[in-house]
Amino acid sequence: MHLRIVDADTGERMTVTQAGLRTLGYLLSFATCGAGFLWVLFNPRKQALHDRIANTIVIDKRPHNDGNQTS
Repeated sequence: MHLRIVDADTGERMTVTQAGLRTLGYLLSFATCGAGFLWVLFNPRKQALHDRIANTIVIDKRPHNDGNQTS
């Protein structure tokens, strides 16, 4: 997988503080029986609760294929 977690505003790598906040957000998500993960269904940026708390997003670093493959 080529996923990367970055700052939602700048696109730069997340900071140590953001990583800590994200971990706490995971704990909150689990404490609410996973409800924090359902947040992605209602958030236009597809951020779960832990991403919202830490102001991060997960991006896909794979090159996108436009469907025009040549063999």
